[in-house]
Amino acid sequence: MVKIRNNKKITYLTIFRNILVSLITFILLIWSFWNNKLFIKILIIPFIVCSLSSFANNLFLLLNKPKIANIFIIIFKISILSYMLLFLVYAFYFSILNKSYSLLIIIFIFLFFIIKALRKK
Repeated sequence: MVKIRNNKKITYLTIFRNILVSLITFILLIWSFWNNKLFIKILIIPFIVCSLSSFANNLFLLLNKPKIANIFIIIFKISILSYMLLFLVYAFYFSILNKSYSLLIIIFIFLFFIIKALRKK
C-alpha cells in the first residue's frame, strides 16, 4: 500500500495498471499525432501531456514520493483545462463565422461553469 493525499491508500497493482494504461494511451496518441494533419495535432497535444503526467504521477506514487506526484496531478488538470478553453475559443470562432448565434449561448454556459469551478479552488 502506498499512502497518497487525504490519507487515501492505493495498492501497487492499481498503480501498475494505471502506468500500463497511460503508456498504451501515450503510444496510441503519439501514433495518431504523427499520422494526422496540423489541426488534429493541435487537439491531440493536451491529451499527450495528460497521459505523460498520469504516467509520471503513478511512477512517483510507486516510488513513494507523493509531493512530486501531486505536481503531475496539477499538470494534468492544467492540460485538461487548456483543452476545454481552446475548444470553447474555437467553438466561439466557428459560431461567429457561420452566424450560428445559438451556439454562443451554450459556449457562455460552459464558460460560466469553468470560471465557477476555478473560483472554488
